Amino acid sequence: MIPKGAFFDCEDGKKIVLPRQWPLWKKITTSMVSLFPVATIMYTTTSLSTAVPVVPALFATSKSLASLSFSIPFLGMTSAPLYAPYLSERFGHKPVLLVYFLLYGTVVLGLTFAHTMGQLLLLRFLIDLLGGPCIVMAEGTLRQLWPPERRMIYYAVLAFVQYIGAAAGWLVGNVVLQVFGLPYLSITALLYASFTLAALFFVPETSVRKILKQQMDEVDEMDRWWRPAVFWATTVELVRGGVLQPLRMLVRDPIVIVCSLYLALNYAIVFQFFISGPILLKDKYGFTFGQTSLAFLGMIIGAMISLTSNISVDLLSAWKGPRDAFGKPRTENRLLPALTGGPDAFLRALRCGLHGQYQFQREC
Repeated sequence: MIPKGAFFDCEDGKKIVLPRQWPLWKKITTSMVSLFPVATIMYTTTSLSTAVPVVPALFATSKSLASLSFSIPFLGMTSAPLYAPYLSERFGHKPVLLVYFLLYGTVVLGLTFAHTMGQLLLLRFLIDLLGGPCIVMAEGTLRQLWPPERRMIYYAVLAFVQYIGAAAGWLVGNVVLQVFGLPYLSITALLYASFTLAALFFVPETSVRKILKQQMDEVDEMDRWWRPAVFWATTVELVRGGVLQPLRMLVRDPIVIVCSLYLALNYAIVFQFFISGPILLKDKYGFTFGQTSLAFLGMIIGAMISLTSNISVDLLSAWKGPRDAFGKPRTENRLLPALTGGPDAFLRALRCGLHGQYQFQREC
């Protein structure tokens, strides 16, 4: 049976099947493996952050400078969404993912040999600077595999994997730090990275441009007009899409920019509990590892409930929600979970800040 939307070579009738027409088992396995780097990078980031309280004594530095080693990795990750998509357009998803993840693993290995505070800060910055494109490539892979009307579902799965990776990093990393010592934090993260890198070699290419280019290179008359993107065109598109277009939308479509910033703020507020909550509970309120883990378990359960509710709302809106002129669910339906979850997250955080009591009690 010919998959819907497949392309055909005019010369020999060769069939070109795009990722969205792959068998379901292949799409699911590719999606799962593409999420491995996301979980690994988040695990590494938070597992290494468990060593922040012991950094002042090990590197003879102040507590403020030691806290910088906790926050500086996320600065390296911020620029990845600007340039990673254009690298994938030029070289494909898989090459970019493999190269950046290999460099990321090399930096994790080098972190084991850091002896000064400057080396620690530089390597911590490079870890997420090189790991950021891997997270973007995971999103790009999911985008190519699944249709737009299912986009909210895989975004929810992507966020859930980041939460679980960050949670596992703190829980496992704290045990490794207390039992084996600081160098084994990097060694454990390197073991996870090695397993992920081995799995990535078996992931097929999902970039539509790369797939079509590989097939069209075999046909001379198509190769005449199918040219690879040159560097200056990629750079122009980067500036246009990453800088000029948001500024233009700020004037022409301010509600889109405001909603995007609002959702990004909500995501940041929720995510920071997974990366800074354990350190706050331990250092500020004196929670033990077991007590913090118990409090952390509630956030993990909440993330699981959030994932289930988001998928349910998306499926329900696709079934009963409004449709466009072609009979497909409107993409605006993806805002429904955000419109309900965003204010709810704000109100709960406000209530926790005003009336919450950070103490652990045992009752017989």
